[in-house]
Amino acid sequence: MSTTPKRLLLAVDGSPRSMQTVRYAASENAFDGIQLVLFHVFTSIPDTYYDLEKEPKSVKVVREVRSWEAQQHKAIKAFVEEARKIFLDSGHPEAAVETRIVNRKKGIARDIIAEAHKGYHAVMACRRGASTLETILIGSVTKKLLEKLSFIPIVIAGQKPANRKLLLAVDGSEGANRAVQYVVDTVGPRVSLRQACMKSAER
Repeated sequence: MSTTPKRLLLAVDGSPRSMQTVRYAASENAFDGIQLVLFHVFTSIPDTYYDLEKEPKSVKVVREVRSWEAQQHKAIKAFVEEARKIFLDSGHPEAAVETRIVNRKKGIARDIIAEAHKGYHAVMACRRGASTLETILIGSVTKKLLEKLSFIPIVIAGQKPANRKLLLAVDGSEGANRAVQYVVDTVGPRVSLRQACMKSAER
């Protein structure tokens, strides 16, 4: 029987909502014993932009952009380290909490999905990230993850729950059965689980 711990890919973007997701995951006993990877896709300035350094009039602008990029990278490193500390303070062992900051390659969502192929059991992300548009129900990156990430479960974290109950909506499909199995495997008997079968409306 395999004793390899399950791995959760927790995508973070440096926003307050993302930190709320970190605090939620750290407080949930369901994630005890799981290998946690705090993962951030850093969007740096395109290399072609630095071609402007060849233009004498643009040197100052490029320096300012380089400085801004360095500050952003420093800020996300501090964010990720704070997130890691939250998990450690909640009792997770150091060896079980990993941080990864990678440069954007194909796109934030696509890079997260590419990482998810590397032996993870689930992906967690906040419902909305750094966007300041309060009318958006689901952020663009999370929406893309929901559309494209089909080979492992994805957990979308919203506001902090008011209690320990779970409402699990199922429709008899194969996907719903996998969702039930994931919840059982992850949560088990540690919280009160109420299953509600929500069937498609008759046409």
